[in-house]
Amino acid sequence: YFEAGKSGAWKQVAVPRGMTDQQLLRKMKQQREFIEGLSIETRKVFEEEMEHAKDMARAKGLTVVSPDSRHLDRRIVKKQKEKEKARRRYQDKVEAVKEDIETRAKERDANRQSKTKRG
Repeated sequence: YFEAGKSGAWKQVAVPRGMTDQQLLRKMKQQREFIEGLSIETRKVFEEEMEHAKDMARAKGLTVVSPDSRHLDRRIVKKQKEKEKARRRYQDKVEAVKEDIETRAKERDANRQSKTKRG
């Protein structure tokens, strides 16, 4: 991802291993707020620098995640959807197991009663 350097230039920073999407999003938000806090002229310079830096990174074949990037938001939404799916799948399995146990119990009770009637 890119970070605003103190000199006013964008520097490219690799996303640290183990950094969660939430942490990365927080970092990006801080960067966005930093940019929005600048004067209009400085902001224009910053944005031009940013575009240049992004182009250079893309030329190297890197995925660019920047403060104005929708890419990150999409990634987080996708992860949340996957978690939701997994949770739903688990819930369905639990329900199936419960139903299975209940039907077995009913069958067992029915068998017991038929045996007691015979005796």
